[in-house]
Parts: sequence; structure tokens; C-alpha cells
Amino acid sequence: MARTPDSRRGAAFRRWLHGLPRTTRQFVVTGLVIGWLAVWYAALLAIKGSIGDDDVGWADPLSSMIGPLIGIALAFWLRRRALGSFGGVWEFDSAVRRRRLPDDADPAAWGPLLEKGGRFQRGARRFALGLTVTAVVVMVIGFAWAGFGWIAVLVAALVGVVAVALLEFASRRQTARIDDLRDQLRGLEDRGRLTPGD
Repeated sequence: MARTPDSRRGAAFRRWLHGLPRTTRQFVVTGLVIGWLAVWYAALLAIKGSIGDDDVGWADPLSSMIGPLIGIALAFWLRRRALGSFGGVWEFDSAVRRRRLPDDADPAAWGPLLEKGGRFQRGARRFALGLTVTAVVVMVIGFAWAGFGWIAVLVAALVGVVAVALLEFASRRQTARIDDLRDQLRGLEDRGRLTPGD
């Protein structure tokens, strides 16, 4: 499978990053994270200032950032625990995104990694779907109980159905990619069993 220019640039960046000394790599990653947070903060500050009549304080965007940041950190921590290390998360995500195992993939290492990744994916899918369905039901009941018109209740229900459908689609696509990697791994294992006398 030919790599796209974007994947080649991403691979080159990862090689460059991994080639840096550990302290320098930590500084680079920290700088990228801080830069991303600064852009996010500035965008929220500009949006809040453009849609509101009151003056926007420097701390106002933080309330919109804390929840998502906690969620992202928790999800990343759980994935690190499930896959064993940050390196495992990085390698797994890269392989799933490209739908291709590394050229030097070791079946003894990738077999457990794919198993852990698939198990985490199934658990995350059940949790996310359960949470989304519960939120949609609560929202629809709340709209109806608060006296909103049937159009508002219908729109809320449709938004919920679309959200569940998109979540299910993304989950199935991720599962299909993991299955593709398992097929590739079985091919490597089969080739590894062959000997010149076979």
C-alpha cells in the first residue's frame, strides 16, 4: 500500500522527534501542547468576545477548556494503561490510521498489542454509546417536560439519533481497521512458519 505525502511527512516528523535527546523531545512536545492550548484559548476568547455584549475576562474561556481537557487526559491515561505504554499507544494509533503494520512488526509484540487495543475499543464503544444514548434520552425528556414544542423535541431526538449513528460508524470503522491489522499479522505469522523445505 503506497503511503500518501501526508503519511510520509508524519513518519518523517516522528523519526525526527524520536531521534532527539529525551530532554529535548520533552521540551518539543511540551511546546507543541502549549501552542495548541494557546490557539484554542485565543479562539475561544475571540468567539466569546464576538457573540457577547459584556466584556470578556481572561479567565472566561477556561471554563470551556477544563472539561474537555480532563476528558482528553483521562481517555489518554486509560489508553496508556490498556496498551501498556505511551509508545504502545503511539505505534498502535499510527498503524490503525495507516491500516498497515510497521515493516519490522514482530508478531510476538503486535499480537498482544492488537488484542489489548481491540478490547479497549470494544469497551470504549459500549461506554460511549451508553453515555450518548442516556444523554439523548435525558435531553428529550427534559425538553418535553419543560414545555418545549413538539418540533423542538423532535429536533433534539433527531440530533441524538445522528450523534449515535456517527459514533457507531466511527467505532465500526476503527474496529474494521484493527481487524485489517490482525489479518496482516496472521499473514506474517503464516510466513514465519514456512521453512525452505516446505
